Amino acid sequence: MAILARDIMQTKLITVPPDMLLSELADLFIHDRISGAPVVENRPGGPHVVGIVSRSDLVRFPVLEETLAGIVSDHVEELANALGSGDKSSELATTLAGQLTGHTVREVMATTPVSVVPTTPIKEVALKMTSLHLHRVLVMDGEDLVGIISSLDIARLVAEGTLSQS
Repeated sequence: MAILARDIMQTKLITVPPDMLLSELADLFIHDRISGAPVVENRPGGPHVVGIVSRSDLVRFPVLEETLAGIVSDHVEELANALGSGDKSSELATTLAGQLTGHTVREVMATTPVSVVPTTPIKEVALKMTSLHLHRVLVMDGEDLVGIISSLDIARLVAEGTLSQS
């Protein structure tokens, strides 16, 4: 009998709201020893999945911001030199660094999370995760989030020898 997504999905979900501060998200990841979470927004009809966020998103965000700050800083410096008004790049870098605080999950989350249904065979889940280079997929029953499967869940099956039986 094939193992299905519902057989291995984690159902005790830790979700985060899109307006959570990134500093709070980092603390949550460390405290709860998780590397990603569904982003859920409360709406009149009930909770609604609006994205997924991971530690990788947290790591990439400052790098992206720093890269953009560097590009803008270089442009401002070139412009200042062309106009003969001196170096403004350090001013700009300080301003941009100050703006990094207060950023939210909404700014870094993936807005189109990959999902499967509870009856998806685990082999298909693994193939999807591998082909898309994902560490987790959501398990959805219609519009309802019912679980999450991480690469660790699949590795656990391999370690237990359960996958070789399916």
